[in-house]
Amino acid sequence: MSEKDTPFDRLKIDKNRGRDIDFGPGGVKRAARASQNLPQAVVKVSSFSHGQGRAGAHLSYISRNGDLSVEDPQGNKLQDAEELKERMEEWASDFDSRKRSRDTVNIVLSAPKDSELGAVERSVRAFAQKEFGQSNDYLFAIHNDTDHPHGHLMVKMRGYDGEKLNPGKTDLKRWRESFAESLREQGIQVDATTRAERGQGKKGQRQALYHLRKRETPNVDREAVRQLIVDARAGVDQAAKPWALAAKARTEEVRQGYAQMADSIGREARAQGNKGMAAIAESIRRHSRSIPTPKTRAEEYQQQFKASKGVGRDGDIER
Repeated sequence: MSEKDTPFDRLKIDKNRGRDIDFGPGGVKRAARASQNLPQAVVKVSSFSHGQGRAGAHLSYISRNGDLSVEDPQGNKLQDAEELKERMEEWASDFDSRKRSRDTVNIVLSAPKDSELGAVERSVRAFAQKEFGQSNDYLFAIHNDTDHPHGHLMVKMRGYDGEKLNPGKTDLKRWRESFAESLREQGIQVDATTRAERGQGKKGQRQALYHLRKRETPNVDREAVRQLIVDARAGVDQAAKPWALAAKARTEEVRQGYAQMADSIGREARAQGNKGMAAIAESIRRHSRSIPTPKTRAEEYQQQFKASKGVGRDGDIER
């Protein structure tokens, strides 16, 4: 369905209490995209580099030791080993001498499976210019060695004004939304919804912990399993834990917000006789009903244990 067919700007939607729902024209467009279950734009801070040696090693990695070119904010393509070394020496003149200082932030920007490589490159370039072009030096390279074409963006933490970046959750959320917008501008349809909008209740993991657990066989969260055993012995209900209750409440807030939005759009659609708007209202309504109730990792493992008869007669979990 096309957003152009929908006069979002004329909608009069009652404001909702939901923290994650924007009821302005942009929020309605966002809800319409969310209802289509589009692939998610992926933006991850993969690491931080300290010192010229570590930064140079990461640059060698993203350039595949000089097999790939990297691009700077001015659009210059760098590939020669001496050029790359000189650029790192320039950056290092602003690096902190403090041990473990963060001198570069290394970001991975991933597009949906089998996206056109040129479109991904243009999207990464536009994102980098939009977010850092006026403030920080950077280099990026495009990789196509997985099903998901992606860019590796290496940003110098100390900006042109001498101030250092201090990225947090708010920045990462904005980066995801910004990259998603850049992808859509190149014809790659993606979204950047929150965990609450998708009904995912798991807490985020630090990158190092995430990659460690991916290497484990089987791929389980051992700490969550240990905690589950302790809780089971103490008779603690995983679904009643504060984190689980908060995640469920947040998701319910999103559900109700989308339902209210769908009702408001539906009323406006009937008043205008606008079938396109009515279709969008119904799509958002279906989406609000389909958002699953989130489960923590411990809840999932608890269900798996019960399904596999992993609970003994005394209620304890068998090891």
